Amino acid sequence: MRLLAILIFVCLIADLRLKNAADLQQVLWSCYWGAIVIASGILAASERLVAWGTVFFAGLGVPAWLLGLVLDFHLEVTSVLIHTLPFVAGLIYIRKMSALPAHSALGAWSLYIVPFIFSWKLTNPDAMINLSHWNRSAVPSLPIHVWQFYLLLIPISFLTILLAVWFINRWLARRAAAHARPVMAAGG
Repeated sequence: MRLLAILIFVCLIADLRLKNAADLQQVLWSCYWGAIVIASGILAASERLVAWGTVFFAGLGVPAWLLGLVLDFHLEVTSVLIHTLPFVAGLIYIRKMSALPAHSALGAWSLYIVPFIFSWKLTNPDAMINLSHWNRSAVPSLPIHVWQFYLLLIPISFLTILLAVWFINRWLARRAAAHARPVMAAGG
């Protein structure tokens, strides 16, 4: 697991090295934060941190990244690694749990909301980092104002996190139940 955590950090560094200085605002993408939390959680043996990052990737990070791929058709190797390696590492790490730690949904959602606020204040609106700026030019026919966009985005992001917690807890409960079943002796 430590090797996976180190690989996550290597991928993040490689991605940053490949970016132009003008693109460094992209470190505010929530997926960077989720990857850092998972890798740090693995190294610190913190189930809570790994759970937060894993739930984030399950509920927001991977689905939003896949949607971005469909809409933009732009694929970078480091982006693939940043979105898959931490998620897979997180799933491997938490699979021994019987349930996620309490408040995992809030921890995971904070990995979106905190960078969202920083992105809203610090980034170029054209970059659309974390969807922190509503850009009508993306979908000009959509009759929605910025406040309506945020009114939809914030609760929907929390709902997807709650769904991820529900699915992951069901998966963990099934794994725990399967491992708790007594094994019948041969011939018995």
